[in-house]
Amino acid sequence: MTAASRGKYQSVKAYWHSLDDAERMPVTVGSGDPCFCIGGTSATLEQARAKAQSKYDQLQRGTASLSLTTGGNPKIAAECALTVSGIKGLIGDWAVKRVEHRLSSDGYICEIEAETPTGKPKGLV
Repeated sequence: MTAASRGKYQSVKAYWHSLDDAERMPVTVGSGDPCFCIGGTSATLEQARAKAQSKYDQLQRGTASLSLTTGGNPKIAAECALTVSGIKGLIGDWAVKRVEHRLSSDGYICEIEAETPTGKPKGLV
């Protein structure tokens, strides 16, 4: 497993212009410091929140990656979620980026590349 430094941001802030108050208003996704600030101003709260959420997801996804080889399982596929248990430090859910199924004289195996997920996984294996 490897960890990337891009996961250092704990929150993202974007701004929108309130016509009622005639001022620039912030909206924050996530919590904590450091906070990534998006430049510019959106027309609505919904647009600013969507921009902040998108950037937050981008910054959080792939903060760690995992490569492993395991016994074959045809349910494992790209874009699915993988739950790892029994391996200290790796326990939890991972998003599968790539999987290679191999059948050889050694048997059926899967070589998996995964990363930390964001959003809702498509299914757990």
